Amino acid sequence: YNVAITKVLGKYMEAIVVDTEKTARQCIQYLKEQYLEPETFLPLDYIQAKPLKERLRNIQEPKGVKLLYDVLHFSPKDIDRAVLFATNNALVCETPEDANKVAYELDKKARYDCVALDGTFYQKAGIISGGSLDLAKKAKRWDEKQMAQLKSQKEKLTEELREALKKSRKESELNTIESQIRGLETRLKYNKSDLTATKKQISELDAELEGFQAELDKFAPTIAAIEKTMAERDQEIQNIKEKMNNVEDDVFASFCEQIGVSNIRQYEERELRSQQERAKKRMEFENQCNRIYNQLDFEKQRDTESNVLRWERAVQDAEDKLESAKQTEANQKAEIENDETQMEELKSLRTTKKMEVDQKEEEIGKCRREVGSIAKDIQAAQKQLNSIEAKIEQRRAERHNTLMQCKIEDIAIPMIRGNMEDIA
Repeated sequence: YNVAITKVLGKYMEAIVVDTEKTARQCIQYLKEQYLEPETFLPLDYIQAKPLKERLRNIQEPKGVKLLYDVLHFSPKDIDRAVLFATNNALVCETPEDANKVAYELDKKARYDCVALDGTFYQKAGIISGGSLDLAKKAKRWDEKQMAQLKSQKEKLTEELREALKKSRKESELNTIESQIRGLETRLKYNKSDLTATKKQISELDAELEGFQAELDKFAPTIAAIEKTMAERDQEIQNIKEKMNNVEDDVFASFCEQIGVSNIRQYEERELRSQQERAKKRMEFENQCNRIYNQLDFEKQRDTESNVLRWERAVQDAEDKLESAKQTEANQKAEIENDETQMEELKSLRTTKKMEVDQKEEEIGKCRREVGSIAKDIQAAQKQLNSIEAKIEQRRAERHNTLMQCKIEDIAIPMIRGNMEDIA
């Protein structure tokens, strides 16, 4: 309905809605002072809007007849009065024939403003106007506006998702805390086993045990609060993801088709799995390091050189695994950079193609204007030719009437060829 809406709104398409007439006058005065272009203002307390005619919503024949007010989506609802004023109970039909029938033949007692989807506008005053190339270009502004809103919404949702992911990283901190708690419990067990042999350290170990127990009690409410927050964030993330999925399916449809995936989420899930695997390996390595350090402390206290050597070998193995994990991470980053480079190339190609299409559309419009100008010239010449032929026929009739009058009155007229008797 973009073309039809653009046709009916006309000059009100760019109008600015304000609350009062006073506000409108202040805006006009500001435009004059700043030497800006004039604008049209619609004060809600001043305009006279006709009420909506409910019976026009029940037209069954022809099919597809709707009030233009019903197909126009607007926000906020406070500008309803301005929309009623601009649409003025106009109707929209699928074809110009249906629009003509609804405007002039549906009701013998009244006429209606009716517009077809191609922009042909039948006004109740009897004026008929058709669509044009400029009208189609103006109608494209609705699509551009909607695309801009979707892009803005996508950026906002992306930012919210990014913030939510930052908060979800607290889960890894929670795992670290749990690992520390397990390490503390291990140390506590080893300290208890040495309690009988080290009477001297009983007071220090008791104090340390009380400190650990207090720290453990302090973590319990923190963990519960974190879990509650995570549950709430998970629900918010789920709602945001559903909205993002719909927007991303429309925005990245062409890109997904080119890289051979059904939607952009498959591509993101593949990258997310890679990151999760790296995080999991890093977490395993940190946990293993904590266990090694705890075991080393215990072995140092026992002063067992063999165990120390064994744990040193374990540390070396862990470092080797870490180096391997870093190499895998570097490979994954290289793949990500390659995919991003390909995405940028596709975006550049899309921009180039769009510029070419706009250029061709401009050339087509220019050719159409030239054809219209030539058609007007031909029509003007045809009118002049018809006028000349009419004058010639008029002169012939006058000459024939004169000759007939002379024949009746028996007046001799010298003639180059023929005679008066041939005149009938």
